[in-house]
Amino acid sequence: GFIYSNGTNQRIYKWDPCTGAQIGYIQFGGNQADWGFHVDKAGVFYTTTPDGKIFKFTPTDADFTSNTLYNTPL
Repeated sequence: GFIYSNGTNQRIYKWDPCTGAQIGYIQFGGNQADWGFHVDKAGVFYTTTPDGKIFKFTPTDADFTSNTLYNTPL
């Protein structure tokens, strides 16, 4: 498994718990701040923004290493 954490610049980081290394991050466009997030058992991410927008997405490993930008809320 991995550890996910909120970060600066509208980012969610992915970390390797064995080495402490940062794997990468995904980010939000349009100045969408990540106010909180949840990852379900299937790997689906749900994030919210301070203005009430909700994002739902399933990032791949490549999304974290290529720093994929998500900017379309539900």
